[in-house]
Amino acid sequence: MIRSMTGYGKGEAPSPLGRVTVEMRSLNHRYLDLSTHAPAALAGADEMLRDLIKRRLQRGRVTIAVTTQRSTQAMETASVDLPLARQYVRLLRALRQALHVPGEISLQQILTLPNLIAVQPKRASDAALRAAVKTGAARALEGLVRMRQSEGRALARELCTRLQRLSRGVDAITQRAPLVIEAYRQRLRARVASLTAPASPARLASPGEAGGARVDQGRLETEIALFAQSADVTEELARLRSHIAQFSGLLDGTSEAGRTLDFLAQEMFREISTVAAKANDAQITKQTILVKSEIEKIREQVQNVE
Repeated sequence: MIRSMTGYGKGEAPSPLGRVTVEMRSLNHRYLDLSTHAPAALAGADEMLRDLIKRRLQRGRVTIAVTTQRSTQAMETASVDLPLARQYVRLLRALRQALHVPGEISLQQILTLPNLIAVQPKRASDAALRAAVKTGAARALEGLVRMRQSEGRALARELCTRLQRLSRGVDAITQRAPLVIEAYRQRLRARVASLTAPASPARLASPGEAGGARVDQGRLETEIALFAQSADVTEELARLRSHIAQFSGLLDGTSEAGRTLDFLAQEMFREISTVAAKANDAQITKQTILVKSEIEKIREQVQNVE
């Protein structure tokens, strides 16, 4: 079954620094176009994400967003520089004695002094972070693929409906086409008959009027044959039916079909345009307009097929 290029997926995974969340969004694109947004600490995961996606997707503009949410166990750790604190206390006491300042040195005063407390974020190995990102990305990609498959099924149903309407239009043209030649034959014979009928006794034939002249039947049939040849759309309709059958078969396939479906839609439009150009009949012209309309809608839909 065909797949759409529109989809969304989200995956989460635990890591030493907290929960990693990966979101993937895809839209239609002629090729596979990937864009990754991740924190600096996870920037090295870009290549891994690209390899993971390329194994499952062939076309589409895919945006990957990676975010982290630190857990309480992954928060920053604090440490006190005790040697520096002792040195500060000695200096403060010496200063108090030298200036004859009464009172004792408080802990609050000591804590205001610089560089006593150092805060460092908890670190994790690159391998552990990459593993968490890979797990979250795999889950997000699975959700993305499922949505693209679901959208693809809806697209396939829509395209099947339009193919049926298209086929009915082709059937109507096929039934009408032979009648056009016969109608032309009858009109030509009637016209020739009116031109070659004997002149009325009530009037004389004017100069240039046929007035009972004999008609070359061979030449008449030749004219009809030339018209039949120029108006013949048998080959165009046969190719059009072949394209419809191929198109329908691809809707049930499992391989990437978007480009082929787009090509077939273009070919179908080309064939029906030729039929329209050859048509010398109002009913066929009406049907070709309806068929063209369906093909245009099909061409719009297949732009989103992978």
